[in-house]
Formats: sequence, structure tokens, C-alpha cells
Amino acid sequence: NGNIDFIELVLKGPFALSQDVQKIFDNPIEDINRNINIIFLKASQARREVLVQFAIYYAHFNNLTLIHEVYINDMTPFQYACYDGQVEVVNTFLKYGGQSINVNFTDVYGMTALQLACNEEKPSIQVLDILLQINGIDVNFVCSNGWTALHHACRYGHTEVVKRLCADTRIDVNVRDPDGETPIYLAIRREFYDIAETLCQHPSIKINTRDRIGKTPL
Repeated sequence: NGNIDFIELVLKGPFALSQDVQKIFDNPIEDINRNINIIFLKASQARREVLVQFAIYYAHFNNLTLIHEVYINDMTPFQYACYDGQVEVVNTFLKYGGQSINVNFTDVYGMTALQLACNEEKPSIQVLDILLQINGIDVNFVCSNGWTALHHACRYGHTEVVKRLCADTRIDVNVRDPDGETPIYLAIRREFYDIAETLCQHPSIKINTRDRIGKTPL
């Protein structure tokens, strides 16, 4: 819900917990994830938010990966903030989360925060710019569908996203998906010609790459 004050609170220091939530963390480490998921599924929406936020705090101060194992709509809290375009929340996670935030961690569908920020409905240019400033981010990560963030942006016709990605020196504009299709192939097939023009201007573009059945984008 974009509650910056609350996220800062749980990332910066401890706070009071209800007894049932506290009992989760009295268990051996290997049981924590299972117990959290069970209670998370049974809890009301309000209680889910508290549980997720405490998981962030607990992971941060105990050097655990728990922050990446509690899902909201099949995403981690950080990934959901990137997907939903919550700029201040993303900045808060990165400011206080430190090494607890793995920007290349994937959701249940194998997508990273960068790919989720290039989503079909409402990509956030501001979130995209924040993520691209992170040195360790993998801009060419391939999701379980075989697509990079650039594939997703081309598939959905996000011209400004494509421009931002192409301006990044780490980007590979020629990654082929399982069908052998590069990002420009997707753009032309869906008649996003402004995106195709942007890709053609990239110095590394290979316009004649053939797909699995031997066709080129042209």
C-alpha cells in the first residue's frame, strides 16, 4: 500500500509482535519459512501485511534470505513494489534493505524485479531508472518463458522502456527466445514500428537473425 513510514520502521529496528507471529521465530530456522507461509495463507489481509513486513525486518537483522521467500501475488514485497510502480517503496527497500535485497531474485514465474517493472499494464519508468542504476542487476536475465526485460517491453509496446533499456551499455539486443525470436522480431510482428526503429539504431543490432523456422524479422 506504499506505507513508507512502516517499511522504514521494520527495516531500521524492532517493534512489538503479536504472540502467534513471535512463536514463528521460536522455531528452528529450517521451519520458519514453512510456518510463515502457513500463517500467511490463513491470516487476514491486515495481518498478512504485518507478517510480511516483520519477515523483512527479521531477514535483514539475521542475515537470512527470508525476505525473498514470502510472496504477495506470487512476488516478494520488493518485486511487488517494482511491479506496482511504487517508487518510494522501492527506494526504501534499497536504502534500508542493503544486501538483503537481491535484485536478481525471481518470482514463482522466473521473472526478476526488472522484468516485472516492464509489465504489460503499467510499466514504471521511474522504477526502471532506479533499477538500472544498480551495478549488480542482470539486465539480460532470461525468465522461464525465455524472454529478457527487453523482450517483454517489445512484446507489450512500451516504447519509452525500450529506449531506456537500449541506452544501457549492458543490454544485449540480440538475445533469442526459445522460438529463436529476438526483441526486434516481437516488435515488428506486433507492428510496434517505433520500437523497431529504436532497436535498429542500436550499434549491436543484428537485423537478419533467423528464428527457429528460418524467418528473419523482415
